[in-house]
Amino acid sequence: MKRILISPSSEKPFPTVFMWLMTSYVAFLINEEYKHYIEKRVNFLMKDTIFIHPQQNYSIMVEGIPQHLRSDRALYEFFDKIFPGKVHSTCTVLNVDDLEIAYDNRTMIRNRLEKAIAYEMAMRRRPIHVFGRGMQAFAGIETMKSYGSAPTWTGLNLSDLSREPNWGERVDSISYYERELERANIQVKTLQQEKITFANANNSFNIEKSYVAQVMDRVAESIKADLSGEEDQAIESQERPNKSFSCIKLITKFGFDFLFVSVKYFYGHMDLKAEKEVAATPVSSNAFVTFTDLASATCASSAPLCSDDIAVSVAPEPRDVIWKNAHLDVVW
Repeated sequence: MKRILISPSSEKPFPTVFMWLMTSYVAFLINEEYKHYIEKRVNFLMKDTIFIHPQQNYSIMVEGIPQHLRSDRALYEFFDKIFPGKVHSTCTVLNVDDLEIAYDNRTMIRNRLEKAIAYEMAMRRRPIHVFGRGMQAFAGIETMKSYGSAPTWTGLNLSDLSREPNWGERVDSISYYERELERANIQVKTLQQEKITFANANNSFNIEKSYVAQVMDRVAESIKADLSGEEDQAIESQERPNKSFSCIKLITKFGFDFLFVSVKYFYGHMDLKAEKEVAATPVSSNAFVTFTDLASATCASSAPLCSDDIAVSVAPEPRDVIWKNAHLDVVW
């Protein structure tokens, strides 16, 4: 059989050329994307954006604040001693669960009122609902159902305004939600004023510790005084060598040594119990501190403070914070 030799020059170079062109094009696109990313990144770090407030770059988040520093004024003085003249402001996070519940309730009433007004504009008649009957919701959206019968509670006369609708009574939706929205606005405004008054009163203390810390100290001193008296009596009974042998046996028999260990254990966990007792107060152990320059903010977020319990980090973007959980302690 005759051998057929194919010379390399006869092979088609198109696949190789196409591969080189495609590789060069992909490398060109990657290079352009990197240039675009660097430009956007530099603009983000150097210039203000519509999404990020520049205050975030100068702020830190402080968690695990001790009791005597849980106020704007005390925390400001604490950081001002470490960074003199570099602290712009401090803001302690407050526990406002009741205010959040009232605000959510007002939002729900407002949405229902807007839906009732839209129903009237579309159907040319005022909507009517049954008081006490829940509304059906799908994907978080409530449905608006109106009953054709005339309402027995219209909210337009003095007799209706002076009483609450009875359970199962047909009421005028617009009049009812307008009245409820006015009540909700008053409730939210009252709670807001209470929180502001508490914050101002907490900042007005000229002493080192806040009111909550004073109460805890008084409780601790009282308990320690009562229990230390019992320990002193037991120690005195053990220091009598002539009569101590039978007394020690008696103490060991009745388990008073276990009682003393339990008392010491109670001392170690008394702060946790007191913390639970005052957990209902609006003051939390978290705060935000804003500095006047980037160097102080960077140093404060990286340098160790006087207490190991205080955790300091760069303040996150406001959109990344779950504000309803902002008051929770870092150990939780």
